[in-house]
Amino acid sequence: MNLGRTITKLRKNRGWSQKDFAEQLHTTQKVISDYETGKSKPPIERLPDIAAILGVTVDMLLEVEPLPEQKGQRRIHGNSRLSKIYILLDREWKPSEERSILSHIRGMIAQRNNPDIP
Repeated sequence: MNLGRTITKLRKNRGWSQKDFAEQLHTTQKVISDYETGKSKPPIERLPDIAAILGVTVDMLLEVEPLPEQKGQRRIHGNSRLSKIYILLDREWKPSEERSILSHIRGMIAQRNNPDIP
């Protein structure tokens, strides 16, 4: 398999369109299309971002290590829902907003685990 096919496979396993993936990578759908078809290759400095968004290591992306086995449409590597949250927190929120969101999530978890908490 080549890099373009690997990117395509991982993207599709997550249920993302090229546009969805492009938005997360802060680029265009055309750029993603060119990567996937082999018309161009991602710059080496973009590989860590691509790998992180797709939930794999750079070695997996480059097929130095085998890709994790697919465990269902929505899970590739770890928990894809959590991966999406981490990506959003890393890329979209200011640190103060991140702390507020995490505090809210912790409160929701505590309340779920102990319904007596108001």
